[in-house]
Amino acid sequence: MNNGMRLISEYKKESSITIIGCLLPAGAMFEKAKERGSALFLEHTLFQGRIHKNQQQIEEELQGIGGTLSAKAMREAFVFYGIAPSHNACKLTELLLDVAINGVIHNAAIELAKSRIFQELSKIESNPEQIVMDYLPSIAYQDTILSKSVFPRSHIIKNFQTEHLVNFKKHVFKPCFMTIISSGAIFLKELQTIIHKCVDECSTKRQTLTDDHESFSSLNQLRFSGAELRLRDDNEELGYVAIGFEGPTFSQCTDRYALQVAKEIVGSWDVTYGGANHNAPYLAHSAFNSNICYLYKSFMLDYGYTSIWGCYFVCDKLKLDDMVCMLLSEWRRLCTISTDVEVERAVNQCVFHELTKLNNPMDRFFDMVNCFYLYNRYIPMKERFANYQEVTAETVRNIASKYIYDQSPAVVGLGRIENLTDYCIIHRGTYSLCY
Repeated sequence: MNNGMRLISEYKKESSITIIGCLLPAGAMFEKAKERGSALFLEHTLFQGRIHKNQQQIEEELQGIGGTLSAKAMREAFVFYGIAPSHNACKLTELLLDVAINGVIHNAAIELAKSRIFQELSKIESNPEQIVMDYLPSIAYQDTILSKSVFPRSHIIKNFQTEHLVNFKKHVFKPCFMTIISSGAIFLKELQTIIHKCVDECSTKRQTLTDDHESFSSLNQLRFSGAELRLRDDNEELGYVAIGFEGPTFSQCTDRYALQVAKEIVGSWDVTYGGANHNAPYLAHSAFNSNICYLYKSFMLDYGYTSIWGCYFVCDKLKLDDMVCMLLSEWRRLCTISTDVEVERAVNQCVFHELTKLNNPMDRFFDMVNCFYLYNRYIPMKERFANYQEVTAETVRNIASKYIYDQSPAVVGLGRIENLTDYCIIHRGTYSLCY
C-alpha cells in the first residue's frame, strides 16, 4: 500500500475458519534500554482497551462474532492475530486493526500484566527444557541484540512503567512496519477495502525498516560465541543439556534444507516411545538399548539472519558424559558415513512435516508468517519438496562437516550436571570427528 503496509491473503473458498494476523518487527531485540520488557507487556496488554471502548466491550464484540484474539512476543518479531468463523472474517479484521491502532494502555493494565507475567515465570521455572532453550541463544549470541530474551530480569518487570510501553508501541506500531496476513475465506480486495477504512494511507510517511530501527543494521553482524552456561542445582535428580552450533542464514537455502534433513536423521526419542529396537534413528536405537537418557530432541532454531542447530537431552546425573560421547559419535556419522537410506527416510519425514501444516489452520498461518519474515516471500510446497529431493547423502556429509567439524558449540546445562563433559573435551570432539 502507499504507506508501506503489506497485505497477504490466501483465499480458501471452503474454509470454515479464517485467521487474520499482523506481523511486526517488534520483538525483544528491538527494545531500547529503557523499554526492556515492552514486547512481553505488549503481549499481555494489547487487547485491554481502545480509545472509546474498554476490555469488556471488546470481549462482547468478540463473543458476538464467535472469535478470539491472541498475541505472541518473540525475540525478533511480534505477532497478533484473530480467529473467527469465515462469515465474520471482515468484522474480525476491523476489530483487530482497531485494537492495534486505536488501543490505549492504562496503568491498571500494566499492574495486572505484572502479576500475570510473574505467574507465567513461575510456570516456566518448572519447565527445564524451556529454560535451557531460552538461555541457548542468549549464550550463543551474547553481547548482540539477539541475546535479549523475551523475559527480562525480575526487577525490570517489577519497575516497568506505562510510558515505556507507550514509547515502544509508538515507534513500532506504524503501518509501514505492518504485514497483514490472512488465511481463509476472504479475498485480497476485501482485505484491502477494510484496511482503507481502518488505516489512513496518507497518515504515515512511507519508511523502510532501517529508517526507524537501528537494530536492523546489527542483524547481519550477529556473532556466534562458542561458550557455555552451567546452572548446577543439586536439588534436581536429572541433568538438562542443550548443545548447539551456528547454522546457516536464511539466504543459504541449500545448507538449511540439508541441515533439516540431518536433524531428522538424528531424530528424537523418549522413554514413552514404542518401537523398541526398531526405532529408525540410530541414536534412538542406541538410547533404548543403553538406557542412557530419558529423552533427546534434535532441533534447528531459525532466526532472521542466523540459526542454531543442535540437540537437547535429559539424563541421569551420572550418564551425561556418556550421552555427550554418544551424541558426538552420531554427529561423526553425519560427517562421514551418512547413507542414502537414512537420507531418504529423513527427506520423507521432512516432506510429511510440511504437508501437516496444510491441514491445521493455525500451523498454516504461522508457516506463512515464518516465510514472510525469514524469506520475505512465500515458498510454495512444490519448491520445498524439490529442495528436499535434491539433498543426497553426500550433501548431508558435506554440510554436516561444514557446520559441525572443528566448530565451537554453545552449551547450556541445568540441574545435576557435575558429570557433564568439560567444554574443552566437547570442542575437541568436534575436530576429532574424522579420526
